Amino acid sequence: MLRTGRLYYGWVIVLTLCVTETTSWGILYYAYSVFIQPMEAELGWSRAEMTGAFSVALLITGLAALPAGYILDRYGSRGLMTGGSVLGVAMLLAWSQVQSLTVFYIILVGVGLASAATLYTPAFATIVSWFVHQRRQAVITLTLAAGFASTIFIPLAQFLVEQQGWRGALVSLAVVLGALTIPAHGLLLRKAPAVLNEPPGRSTTPAMTSKPRVDVTPVEAIRQWRFWLFMLALAIHTFTSTAMTVHMVPFMTESGMSGAFAASIAGLAGLMSFPTRLIYSFVGNRISQKNAMVGIYCIEIISLIVMLGARTEVLFIIYGVCFGIARSAPSPVLANLIADLYGVTYYGTISAYVSLASTLAGSASPVISGALRDASGGYSEVLVILLLLGVAGAVCINIALTGTQAQQTSPSKA
Repeated sequence: MLRTGRLYYGWVIVLTLCVTETTSWGILYYAYSVFIQPMEAELGWSRAEMTGAFSVALLITGLAALPAGYILDRYGSRGLMTGGSVLGVAMLLAWSQVQSLTVFYIILVGVGLASAATLYTPAFATIVSWFVHQRRQAVITLTLAAGFASTIFIPLAQFLVEQQGWRGALVSLAVVLGALTIPAHGLLLRKAPAVLNEPPGRSTTPAMTSKPRVDVTPVEAIRQWRFWLFMLALAIHTFTSTAMTVHMVPFMTESGMSGAFAASIAGLAGLMSFPTRLIYSFVGNRISQKNAMVGIYCIEIISLIVMLGARTEVLFIIYGVCFGIARSAPSPVLANLIADLYGVTYYGTISAYVSLASTLAGSASPVISGALRDASGGYSEVLVILLLLGVAGAVCINIALTGTQAQQTSPSKA
C-alpha cells in the first residue's frame, strides 16, 4: 500500500532513513576519530597507519558504490541496506578484538563495504524513487536529521571510551548500530511501486504519476561530455573541501591562533550544516539547481580568499561560516540534481559513478595537499592552488549545467 492511514508511505521511508542514516554516519564514519589515540596508545601504531586505514575504508566505499548502485537499481534498497548494517555490526565487533595491523586494515575494508551499502547513496536512491513532487523536501528532511550524526555520536563514542575503554566502546556502538538500523532497514524499507500515488506539493488530492521526464541509462550518461564535466566539477569540490577540512586546524595554528580557537572554528564549520540545509529548504524552490551549485562553488572561493588573508580571529570566523556552507550544501542539492538530470530508474548506478569520482578525489586530497605543504614549507602555495581549483570547478559546473533542466525553477521539482 502507498498510504498508511492518511500518511504517504514515502514519508515512513524518510523517517526511517533519518534514524538509520544518523546512526550509520555517526558510528561508521564520524566516531573513527575518537579511537585513534587510545588505539595508538595500546597497540603502538603510528598516526599514519591509523589514518591510512581510514583512507582505505573511504576508497573501498567509493569503489563499492558501483556494484551497490547496480543492486539498488535492480532490486531496491532493503536487502542491500539490511546486509550493510549486519556487516557493519560484524566489523565493529571484529574491530573490538583486533591485535594485528593487517587484520585491522582488512576490517576497515569491511567497514568501507558496509558504508557503501548504508550511507547517502542508497538512502538518496531510495527517497528519489518514492518522491516526485515532494522530492526536495524529503531529501532535505533526511540531510537535516543526518547532520546531527557527528554532534550525537562523537561525544557518545568519547564517553563510552572513557567509561569502557575503546574495545568495550566498539561493542556498545555495535549494539546501537544493530538495534537502530537492522530491524528498520529489514522491516520498513520497500521498493517504490511503478506508479506513485503522491500528493503534489501541499495538495491532498492523489496524483497518479508515471515515469519522470528524464530517464537516462548509465551507458547514455557516460557518453555525454556534460556528465564527465559534471563529475570533474564535483571531484574538484571534494578535493578542495577535504584538503581544507584536514588542514584547517594546522593552518590556523601556524598562523598564530591557539589550538582551542582553531578547533572551535572547525566545529563552527560543522555546525553550519543545519542552518544551511534549513535555509535551502525554504529557498530551494525559488532558485534553479544550476544557480544553487554555482553559488556553492562561489562561496567556497570566497572562503579560500578569506583564508589566504586571514590573520585575525574575525576573519577566521568568517572563513568558518563560508566554508561550512560550501561543504554542507551540496548533499541535498546533488540528490535532487542527479534525479532531475538523469531520472530515477538508474539513479543508483549513475550516482555511484559520481560518488566514485568524488571519493577518489577526497582520498587523494589529504596526501597531495600535505605533500605540497611540506615541499613549499607553508600553506600559502597550497591555498593558492586550491583557490585556482575552486575557480576551475565553478567554471566546469556552470558549463556542465547550462542548457539542462538544472536551469529551470519549478515547484514540481520539489
